[in-house]
Amino acid sequence: MNKNLYIPAAIIGVIILAFIVMIASMSAPAPQPAPASNQAAAEMRQAATAAAQEPHHQTPDQPAATATPPRGKLPSRHNNTRPALITLQPMPTATAQYSKKEYKTISGRVLTYYMLEPQRPYPEGIKFPLTILLHGEDGLAYAGEALAEEENRLKYPAFVIAPLAPEPVTWASPDPAKAAQEEMPFIIELLKELVLSHPVDQNRIYIAGCSAGAIGAYGAIADHQSLFAGALVISGDWVAADAPQMTQTPLLIVHGAQDTTIPVENARKMAQEIQKAGHEKIFYIEDPHMTHTCSSRKNYEARVWDWLYAQHKE
Repeated sequence: MNKNLYIPAAIIGVIILAFIVMIASMSAPAPQPAPASNQAAAEMRQAATAAAQEPHHQTPDQPAATATPPRGKLPSRHNNTRPALITLQPMPTATAQYSKKEYKTISGRVLTYYMLEPQRPYPEGIKFPLTILLHGEDGLAYAGEALAEEENRLKYPAFVIAPLAPEPVTWASPDPAKAAQEEMPFIIELLKELVLSHPVDQNRIYIAGCSAGAIGAYGAIADHQSLFAGALVISGDWVAADAPQMTQTPLLIVHGAQDTTIPVENARKMAQEIQKAGHEKIFYIEDPHMTHTCSSRKNYEARVWDWLYAQHKE
């Protein structure tokens, strides 16, 4: 073989080999996708990145923004944190005369209450008083039994509202640490709705309560005294420092001298401090034989209702 042709032949062989390798690579199968688990992980990372870039929207479980509560308090608890209601029979023998109702607040909280309406038919153009009754720690609104009696329904035609609280009963509290448990903001919201939907005389809205309910009544007039035409407080308590905030609402305080749960001295001091603050329509009744009881019929005698329903906002 001619030596001068050897090198070109070798070069030609290399070229042919390279060409074969190139053809083989072109016909090789395409790369396979990653295993399903890796692909899912990649998609999850991609989705998480996209979600992080999306603007945040309020979900139904989040409480709606609320206005700044009175006296610098925190907002009240909303519905999905509400414990079970203390009772569904707030008037021991008269609950059946009331209509059970529910009101959904703007925050999503469902407020359960019982309502007694003036006897129908309503005279055209007539508006009626509205009385809120706050039950005590036992869940019983004994005043609601008295107002459901036929004689009193005829004598004091009015809307009577008996809301229900969960345990522990906290209608209102002077302790800022308990503000998030208060029911009063929901009561006030309901009250404003009832004024719009029923023939209610806005100059004759009253609030009454015994024990824990009386504490709630104190809190109501401390924070919303311009709303109420009168308040009845039986065996209740509050801090004397808030007395200047209670000077606009006519107030009847009833307390028993034998009360060992809330000492009568507390009631005397509240009456004195509110009077000192300039209240001209505060009345104090002390029963020498009464203990801390809400069931006594003496608490709901005609003289009490005569006084309350005679009050009228000027």
